[in-house]
Parts: sequence; structure tokens; C-alpha cells
Amino acid sequence: MPAEPQKFRAVLDADSAIGKFAEEWEKHYYDKYQLKVDFSAVRVPIQRQGFGWLMFIAQGLTCNQVYAKCESLFPCWRWVQDLDAAVQGRNDREPTDHYAIWLRDREEPDEELKNLSAIQLAAYGVPGNTLLEGLVLEPWYFRRTSHLNNVNWNLCSGSRSSDGGVPSVGWKVGRFGVDYADSYDAGGGLRSRSVVS
Repeated sequence: MPAEPQKFRAVLDADSAIGKFAEEWEKHYYDKYQLKVDFSAVRVPIQRQGFGWLMFIAQGLTCNQVYAKCESLFPCWRWVQDLDAAVQGRNDREPTDHYAIWLRDREEPDEELKNLSAIQLAAYGVPGNTLLEGLVLEPWYFRRTSHLNNVNWNLCSGSRSSDGGVPSVGWKVGRFGVDYADSYDAGGGLRSRSVVS
């Protein structure tokens, strides 16, 4: 019987590019959140073509914690005061331990996923980023270059609010915003970020 294809590898066993991403994220968490983390034992999914950003999520990190960091860096607004309570227990991935995902390396959410609602994405089996992942990506990218989601909103299709709504993040009128859409909402300017997890 042929062996199953490998789906994960530890950072320690990976190539130098993965190690550099791990070091960059460790530094990011220390500089921005005063968290001392070690991602060397994290299982990293096998990279797929076109997915050039490796994101590490620190164990125990919260949406409110990341939103507060964003507020300290640039103007922000949110649709609900307690983002953690809004999506608690309704995320495709929870930070119960450190984990890593791959995303496409681009400023705007995936062009390939425009005009697809969260319901459609789930039906097609397309895994999307969670609210926490969408929030974490913003200050990381801001530190490197600029802002994400300037033209389109990132539909965080890997999360749901208590009423079934889907959070989204993006820039509007000079502020970074956290909003939500109905699970059936679709449009050219509302796009998820596909993940490899």
C-alpha cells in the first residue's frame, strides 16, 4: 500500500524559508504583544503553489488583544465591542496551541473567491481565514509594508458570529474596520483568503 502524502512537517525539519518565517513571527509577537513564543515544534502544512505567506498564530492569542494592538497603530472601528465573545467557539481553527497556515502572498483578498458567499465557500470545501487570522495579518503586514484590504473587504469565512453572520476586515474612510456580513452575502468587493492548514 502506498504511503499517504505528507501533510505537515515540523519547523525544525523544514527548509530555511520556513525557519525565517518562524523567526519573523516570533519577533513580531514579542515586539507587538510582548509574547515570548517558540514556533520550532509547530507542524507546518505542506505549501501549495501560489501560497507564499506562512502565518503563525500564538497559543491563547485573542481577537480583542490583536484589535487593541491595531488601535494603538492606526485608526480602527468594530461592529461589536467584544470580538472574542462574538465568535467564541465558532472558528475553523482555535488558538488552543500554536499553529501555522499558508495564505496567498497578496495585499488584497483572493480574486479567485470574489462573488462567493461563506455558505458557497463551505459547500465547495474552500477553507478561509478566521477573524483572528484576518486581524493578526494586518499589523504584521503594516510592519512590513503598508495596509491590507484597501480595495476589497476580507470575508473571514472561517468564523461565524452567534447569529450566523460572518466577520470581515478591511479599510474604509481611512480606518481599519471589523464588520460582518450575512453568510449568504456575496460581491466582487467581499472576498475570503483561502488557507492551507
